[in-house]
Amino acid sequence: AQAAAAEEKATEFVEKSELQQQLESVSAVKCASIVQEKGQNFSPVVAIEALCTMAKKSSFKLREDLFKQPHVRQLCKR
Repeated sequence: AQAAAAEEKATEFVEKSELQQQLESVSAVKCASIVQEKGQNFSPVVAIEALCTMAKKSSFKLREDLFKQPHVRQLCKR
């Protein structure tokens, strides 16, 4: 019974919000545009997901260009 309860709690943490799933599935450039549109309202978890997506799905040069954008830089500073 305790194992089932623990597994149920673990499943709760794995579930991602619709916004997190969207950020995970888009390209780095599209993720940056979503950050520009909705970035002020991001929770810390969603902000980290956005930064991870931009880091994973971009080349070194693209990451440099993305970081130069003010909205991405503000997200990094948070």
